[in-house]
Amino acid sequence: MGVIKCTTDNFVDEILKADALRDWTRLRELIWEAEDMQFSADQSKKLGPRLLNIALLHRDDMCSHCRSIILSAIRTGGSMLRPCDAHLLLPLLESGHPISTSLEAVKMVGRIFEAQPPTDVDQYMELTFDICYIVELLLDRYVIENSQSAAMALLAIYVLAAMASSKVLDIIGIVRGLGVSWFAKQVRHDLCSLQIFWNKQYVPVESGPYKLLDRAIRELSND
Repeated sequence: MGVIKCTTDNFVDEILKADALRDWTRLRELIWEAEDMQFSADQSKKLGPRLLNIALLHRDDMCSHCRSIILSAIRTGGSMLRPCDAHLLLPLLESGHPISTSLEAVKMVGRIFEAQPPTDVDQYMELTFDICYIVELLLDRYVIENSQSAAMALLAIYVLAAMASSKVLDIIGIVRGLGVSWFAKQVRHDLCSLQIFWNKQYVPVESGPYKLLDRAIRELSND
């Protein structure tokens, strides 16, 4: 075990000390390896933000190989975050950059909260504001006809439900008002998937977040 710990310590140290621009070729190799490795909580606390910063710096690189590496960095870095650190993914949601990185980032926000549900409703108001802003921009009948815009809106609504934001009910109202049945059905399907996931958790979800999710699902049910 001592040899493995030393190896992972050296691995993390190399990523932390590498120049994100000058050593990009080597960093790409390390990022690929990192996705299949196990790290301690202390290592993850350092490595997660570093991987996200690297992804942020290189998100506009256009080659397909670099794109895969960047998405890997977001997945691995995001998986190392706790709910209180989920805001570190927000810079990757800024408009004007490849939407693939934004999709991966918002997906990871959802993964954080589905696995570590809040203990009460509306615990993450600052994060709620940023996610709501994205959703409200996208919830337009014409905008969501674009598959990537629809995917981003669906993921963001999922995030609001997973982080137990009461704003999800306002967003559900907007969704119903759009009159786009396929989109409303997909939102409901996604929220039902979250409910099933929470039902399978060994650590029970608190009643506030669970009741909010249940209400959001019921409001999307067919009359």
